[in-house]
Amino acid sequence: MVSSKRRGFTLVELLVVIAIIGILIGLLLSAVQAAREAGRRTQCQNNLRQIALAVHNHHDQFKFLPSMGFEEDAIVSFSGPNVVAGAIGDPINGSPLKGIRQQLGFFYQILPFLEKRNIYNPQVPASPPADALNQKMQIIKSASVAEFACPTRRSSSSLLIGGLMTTDYGGVGDFTMQNPGSPVGGPGTGPALPLGPFVRSVPPNQSINAKTWTYDDLWGTLQWHAMADSTLGRIQGADGTSNTAMILEMRMPANFYGAPTWRSDDGYHVGYDWDIGGFAAFPPPLQPLLGVLNPPKPDTWNPSILAGKFGSAHPNGFNVAMCDASVRFFEFGIDPQVFAWLCYKSDGQAVSPP
Repeated sequence: MVSSKRRGFTLVELLVVIAIIGILIGLLLSAVQAAREAGRRTQCQNNLRQIALAVHNHHDQFKFLPSMGFEEDAIVSFSGPNVVAGAIGDPINGSPLKGIRQQLGFFYQILPFLEKRNIYNPQVPASPPADALNQKMQIIKSASVAEFACPTRRSSSSLLIGGLMTTDYGGVGDFTMQNPGSPVGGPGTGPALPLGPFVRSVPPNQSINAKTWTYDDLWGTLQWHAMADSTLGRIQGADGTSNTAMILEMRMPANFYGAPTWRSDDGYHVGYDWDIGGFAAFPPPLQPLLGVLNPPKPDTWNPSILAGKFGSAHPNGFNVAMCDASVRFFEFGIDPQVFAWLCYKSDGQAVSPP
């Protein structure tokens, strides 16, 4: 009678099997994470597409682009008699002013075209105009807008910072100014060329038909050139709407996601401010502090100054809505000069998006 012995696994074989299982799990997790990121990136692209279409719908209705607004401390401007200090208009019976007349920025101005009219001009109990204005501003400042959040970075509820709703996106601003003697730029600073699609709105109590107006900023006394006729047609006739960036993802280093910074201390609604836009290149008055070109970087890149910087939480690049409302994905390695040319609206460099 022959007896047989059952042979078990050796330690080496067991370790090999465990190692193989670990590798397979790692590959599976990587594939799941990649699939999730692909879905989040697609949602981010859809958000930008909705915002870009809202800008187009604003343009179709009013025949000009929404403005970048005036400044971070601006208050929503209404039509009607001047019943509130600062030429605000009539917040009870009036309607919010459009385009270059509106002191708040383009994210606020496109709210009706994102089906957010209840935020754009909220209904409040009848009260003195100043009280009605304050109540409306509180609703505007804190209202949640899901389209303003990149899901790779955070949820829309996480955009509420210090009671202010912020945004992960920003428009390309326009510098049409000259600075005769800034403490930053120094004397003799010449005029800066027009850059992005969104122009600054007219200061309160100044004529909308004026060719220039002045404003005292951190950089000194600036002279702004009026561009009330900012239209997609002008961009199409210059560098082309398909070759000009309009709205991009803004950089927010991960350790600042929930904190007020230059990128998140005033909210999505404000006028001309780093919270709602940036620049691919800076004009002479800002160059000593911020440099000339402003290349995009991932959120893991921590700059000392967050002013007007583009980037994202995506692994390899960031989403960009062009002026024709198409959405492209740019890699972080894009040449900074090419990126600047894509953000300029009339520099004569009609380079194609990568």
